[in-house]
Amino acid sequence: MRRRMTIAGNGRYGQEADMWSIGVIMYILLSGRQPFQDATLFDQIEAAAYRLDGPAWDGISAGAKDLLRRLLHANPAKRISADGALKHHWFRALCSPSPRRSGAVTP
Repeated sequence: MRRRMTIAGNGRYGQEADMWSIGVIMYILLSGRQPFQDATLFDQIEAAAYRLDGPAWDGISAGAKDLLRRLLHANPAKRISADGALKHHWFRALCSPSPRRSGAVTP
């Protein structure tokens, strides 16, 4: 898969391929399924032919789906960067301190 990703990214393996890989991992963690399957695996990857609907996605927020779409964008030049992903509203909300965790911790 790495070879095909470098071809899609103009022959270089860079952050864009890493971000796509993070998108695949996030997809699996959220849905319990692989985003790309079957004999036409590479065609599906190049076309970004994955789904974010169905029972596995019913409880997943629109923000998480938006970040996934940006991570799995077929065009590496348009794919979200690591910095962009960390600044994405879904990720920031996930990492912001909750009222329960904001108090001082005592030993």
